[in-house]
Amino acid sequence: MTLAQLKYFVKVAQNGHLTQTAKELLIAQPSLTQAIKKLEEELGFSLFEKKGRVLFLTKEGKEFLPYAITVVESLHKAEQMQDLIYKRYTGNIRFAYTRPMSPNYIPNLIRGFFLKNENKKINIESYSAATAAAVDANSAGTAAEGTAAGNGTALSAADAYGAVSACPAAA
Repeated sequence: MTLAQLKYFVKVAQNGHLTQTAKELLIAQPSLTQAIKKLEEELGFSLFEKKGRVLFLTKEGKEFLPYAITVVESLHKAEQMQDLIYKRYTGNIRFAYTRPMSPNYIPNLIRGFFLKNENKKINIESYSAATAAAVDANSAGTAAEGTAAGNGTALSAADAYGAVSACPAAA
């Protein structure tokens, strides 16, 4: 039994028509019919009986449907959670730094950050300013000198040190 088969079963049960359901699911009608037949074979009982072009649930199909719906709804919730988790690990990082900083420090910091976070989609914006401008921006809460902020999280000095020390170019 596959998740796709259960999804197909629930959708056919709701629609009562194979052709209409196949169009909604963007699959060929014979593929949908085959998936339902395989599910019935695996379960050991018929899920539908046909009257004309309309499919009606059998007694066993009616009994099985709530469980299939629970699985399909759980799958939908898992897909939504996956999306939320993915979005939590993507975002923007904006940071400012002072100009007299070592020319390799920021590239090493960024390289180390990406090594630790290689499966995350992150956009980086950096701003270079004189020390006084960076301090003013920090006081105003628009940038943090020596830190990178993204999605409500901050790359702390300890993280920055760890990222740079983990970077081959920084060693």
